[in-house]
Amino acid sequence: RKNFVEMAAAKRTARRERSQARQLEMELSQHNLLMRVLTYVEENLLECNQRCLICHAALPYEGLRPGPCDKGMCVLGYEELGMGFDLAQEVLESPYVVDLLISFLAASVELRRLLWVT
Repeated sequence: RKNFVEMAAAKRTARRERSQARQLEMELSQHNLLMRVLTYVEENLLECNQRCLICHAALPYEGLRPGPCDKGMCVLGYEELGMGFDLAQEVLESPYVVDLLISFLAASVELRRLLWVT
């Protein structure tokens, strides 16, 4: 019980310190252009897989790689930047990864752990 109380107190202290640091960072960023830029970059890097890369709207899913939302202009802009997914290029560049993924799929189907939804 004592250990749990100490852990909870440590978490509250750490949360309070982070809050104070964030408040100080916000105050500094109001007067310092470099601090504003660094804060903006930090926030975007931490949330890049949760937001659209083009319009910065929240995505309905969280991907492993940053991507666009479902809007046509965002998808087009993403492809024009050369960041789109090209299946043929992926197969040519990493055939072992593709083989591994297909093997996982086959093993999953064989063990009947993959549910086919129609």
